[in-house]
Amino acid sequence: MIRISKSNITLCVILIFITIFCFNAEIYMKSALAGIYVWANNVLPALFPFFIFTRIIVALNANLNLDFLTKKCFNAPNGSGNIYALSILSGYPVGARMISQYHNMGYINDGQATQMLSYCSTSGPVFMMGTVGIGMLKSNSAGLIIFVAHILGSFLNGLLFRGKKIFSQNSQKTLLINNNQNAMIFDSVYDSVISILLVGGYIVISFVIIDILNNLNIIPILASCFSKIFFIQNKELILSIFNGLIEMTRGCLDISNLNISIQIKTIICCGLISFSGLCVFLQSLAFLTKIKIKKSKLILMKVTQSVLSIIVCALIVLLL
Repeated sequence: MIRISKSNITLCVILIFITIFCFNAEIYMKSALAGIYVWANNVLPALFPFFIFTRIIVALNANLNLDFLTKKCFNAPNGSGNIYALSILSGYPVGARMISQYHNMGYINDGQATQMLSYCSTSGPVFMMGTVGIGMLKSNSAGLIIFVAHILGSFLNGLLFRGKKIFSQNSQKTLLINNNQNAMIFDSVYDSVISILLVGGYIVISFVIIDILNNLNIIPILASCFSKIFFIQNKELILSIFNGLIEMTRGCLDISNLNISIQIKTIICCGLISFSGLCVFLQSLAFLTKIKIKKSKLILMKVTQSVLSIIVCALIVLLL
């Protein structure tokens, strides 16, 4: 007799529930198309080239000479400087993807991979300064503030979860370099196409789930409860934050359309981007399947990163 775990039963019930409500094709086709639009216009051009470049860098075992920073500050292993720099330049979920690649090649162990996720899980400058700053908030300075606060928040988060100095055979292992450049480029492009499609799938699903929860009044009811508990009269603000906790791009877009000050919009968007949302969290887990890691610790690290980024962002806004 096959035993089904309670978590699998719960997941099946949720999926059946979602499938039933997706029968309203007119509504949820628009949700899916909105997710595809965001992916095609904001995510695909910003991430796909970096997916290819980072994959080749890992294959070549190229050294960006930043290990001195990550080793000194975070007690991180060899190769951590590459991942830290490229996660900042590329954005979600490149950091998790590179950590997974280094782990799969035997370069880092489970504990080191977990610790590195505390500071290598960042959004990219193209998204923060371009998509959110200029595109949504219509402000160059807001995008720059979000970027600086987000990076400083991730750095402080790395210090908060600073690991003990670990020496192991795995951390000193030398990677084998594939000298067949044609095969390397083919593998990099193929792997990157699969990865970017995976990211797009999660974004589309997240947009559909957000609209289902809103149409069923689940998110509005939660937003109303939180507004009463914390005495916040602007229910649309809480509603937008809840949407952002599921998919950060949707949340930032909703925040940008609210009638509140640009300073408040900047701080909230910074917090949502640093938390990353359920969508990015699931994307990261998809790349980290071979790493033994507690989901609760990943969530804790994202919460602390978000709080630290909000504090830094608020200080910058107050000083300017």
